[in-house]
Amino acid sequence: MGFLAHRKALMASSASADVGSNEKSSVGSVEVFFGCRYAKHDYLYQEELQTFQNDDVIDHLHTAFSRDDPTGKKIYVQNLMTDESERLVDTIIHGKGIVYVCGDGNHMGRDVQATIAKLISPHLQTATSTTTTTTNEIDIGKSYLEEMKSEGRFLMDIWS
Repeated sequence: MGFLAHRKALMASSASADVGSNEKSSVGSVEVFFGCRYAKHDYLYQEELQTFQNDDVIDHLHTAFSRDDPTGKKIYVQNLMTDESERLVDTIIHGKGIVYVCGDGNHMGRDVQATIAKLISPHLQTATSTTTTTTNEIDIGKSYLEEMKSEGRFLMDIWS
């Protein structure tokens, strides 16, 4: 949540500097994917996230509650990321987006990284491919995530 408060402050600072300008803040787009088991019990910071969305601090808020579906179907953040893959890939690769992953490090952190690597890989393959390559397509995505980590663009706050 701290990064959203920081973004809100940057937006306010930018807005006060651009008084009279109709241009959108140059802070960038924010996609938030929030997941937990039950909305009623586990949706931490629900009010704050909704307020940030209403205040245009968050451009898109995606929520996944894996145990709330009455049919038993489990929806995870990774599923929502796949559904929003076009915008997510564009933000990460072309917009030089920053990714924050917070939560369970045993499964969720690993699964989210694997999903992002899988989503971005085909786009990196076409952008950087040569006539012959022996590198596994997913490995290209994983390598890009490692580059993002070294650049401070992929940050993890995970625990087990």
